Amino acid sequence: MEVWYRFAPLPAHDWIADNLQKIRVKQPNDFCFAVFGDNKNSHNIFNMLLKQVNRDPDIAFAIDVGDLVFDGEREKYRFFFRQVRKNIQVPLLTAIGNHELREKGRGLYYDIFGPFYYSFRIGKNCFIVLDDSNETGLDKWQRLWLEKKLKEAQTDNNRFVFMHVPLFDPRGTDYHHCLPENEANSLIALFKKHHVTH
Repeated sequence: MEVWYRFAPLPAHDWIADNLQKIRVKQPNDFCFAVFGDNKNSHNIFNMLLKQVNRDPDIAFAIDVGDLVFDGEREKYRFFFRQVRKNIQVPLLTAIGNHELREKGRGLYYDIFGPFYYSFRIGKNCFIVLDDSNETGLDKWQRLWLEKKLKEAQTDNNRFVFMHVPLFDPRGTDYHHCLPENEANSLIALFKKHHVTH
């Protein structure tokens, strides 16, 4: 079983790069995209969500902002891809979430999807997908990369930033599924400085 697990083919490879190439936008300053997350190998709700996104002709692509799977085991990813391939043809991009780190899943996520953080442009719109899956914030190298990308995007009309762990918990101070306060405030200051729009 261990040999099969180690050498069985991955359910995908370079998923993000492949799906970025599939995005087609007729009017680069007037388009729609979908954002969702925390599906964690959901059986019914995730299938319905994917079908709903797929039925909407205005949606050019979708971004799943993490916790795609319950944990980082290969079989959980196989289940995720069975759902995706059956229910949606719209290009699907991903961000890594903390559940992908379980069961030593970080390396497997990279092998399947590609880089942990990346950016892309559509017209005058810059999209930046971050990795804060460790729930403590960005490391030094990612922070420098982010600052560079935000500076390069200053002439864009919109600067969208996506990450799994939110800056603050919208449910209020009794809940703490968010970045530490000092890291959140540091990122907020950086986003304000570089006029992040969303």
